[in-house]
Amino acid sequence: MKNNLLLGTNNTGKLKEFIFYIKHFNLFSEYEVLNLNKFNNIGEPTENGKTFEENCEIKSKYFLDKTNTLVLCDDSGFVVNKLNNYPGIKTAREAKKLGGEQKVIDFIFSKFENLSYIDATFFCSICVLGKNQRYMVSGSIPGIIIENKIGNNGFGYDPYFIPTDNNMTVVIEDAAWDTLPTEGAEIAAFDKDGNMVGSAIYSSPVTVITVWGDDATTTSKDGMLVSESVSFKVWNTNEVSDFTVSKWIEGSSSYQVDGISVASTIETNNSIAELNTTERVLVKVINVLGQEVNLDDEPFKGTVLFNVYDDGSVEQFVR
Repeated sequence: MKNNLLLGTNNTGKLKEFIFYIKHFNLFSEYEVLNLNKFNNIGEPTENGKTFEENCEIKSKYFLDKTNTLVLCDDSGFVVNKLNNYPGIKTAREAKKLGGEQKVIDFIFSKFENLSYIDATFFCSICVLGKNQRYMVSGSIPGIIIENKIGNNGFGYDPYFIPTDNNMTVVIEDAAWDTLPTEGAEIAAFDKDGNMVGSAIYSSPVTVITVWGDDATTTSKDGMLVSESVSFKVWNTNEVSDFTVSKWIEGSSSYQVDGISVASTIETNNSIAELNTTERVLVKVINVLGQEVNLDDEPFKGTVLFNVYDDGSVEQFVR
């Protein structure tokens, strides 16, 4: 008979992610994974810690005492350094207080003038706690928050927070385009050899493209090198054109680790080619990190992937 592991959260988004990664990485295979629905009137702890780690431990101890079961809990959120680390450990509570994540984002942007993004850092602490067991890990990742959410996946603040880390972030406001892309247009970034190193769906009023850096742990080049120049293409329906950022508000087309570049003026190539979608050949399938994947090895659903074709076109799809 298996021992039990309780996932100590009432957040359905977190619960879904916990279960996904536990199954995908074959974690805790010797345990029966339970959620709080298995217990009646268990209540919730008062999170009065001063750090993410303290609140994580408070939750873990509470659920361990209530259930006498090995518990996995987390506490996470983001901070804006320029706002005295707001919202910090109150990230989730601020959303409840103000009426949703968008209200929190609106409040943050109201403190600044004419910004496309604001620097932020995401923090997370995870604890596994039992009678004679205690494991605590914490981590952080630099990034930016944007005013309007993008993408269709994630939950909570995920659509507003964009990690930079080993990547470069390119921000394009509508005002920068000489000709606005059509709704749903695909925008992709390429290295000097023509390999795709990032993509995004056009989103008004701001489009954000994550340009992937090279993964030094692999033997093949699968991203940008420092100071390498990035180029761009945009697909409108079945038409593709190159475009050049001739002026930048911040940064440049030169790749920098954890860099942020904000486009000011875009010049679209007028010689637009029509894609022959009936004859193009699929070259490979890659994930959001630019790593090639084998669909037979990706059994889980909900993964964002990209088809890369021999004519340079890219199609995003969700498995």
